[in-house]
Amino acid sequence: MAAFTAARFAPLLTGPLGGIVADRTDRPRVLRGSIAAALAIGVAVAALASFGEIAYWQVVVAGLLIGTMQAPLQPVRFTLIMDLVGGTWSPAPTRSTWPRCSGAGSSPRRSRDG
Repeated sequence: MAAFTAARFAPLLTGPLGGIVADRTDRPRVLRGSIAAALAIGVAVAALASFGEIAYWQVVVAGLLIGTMQAPLQPVRFTLIMDLVGGTWSPAPTRSTWPRCSGAGSSPRRSRDG
């Protein structure tokens, strides 16, 4: 199982290449193509497993291929969302920025008495 997990996540180290793909290609096409390829690999593994003809090395290779297909997805998704929404990037509210985002620090607290 460790070999499968390592093979599955090893392509994620190529994330910077995924950023290049996200910048230079048609993002919706890359998104659809990667998901379709991962689906086809999953269907092939499921078919082999249902017929009892699957070997461990095939599962590891399938994990490597699925990881390769999904490596560019995060940069593509992020860039596509920014293209669709527009504007500038702002970090998600965290504990240190939440009072400023929620307006909690802008008014004095009222007591429960009234």
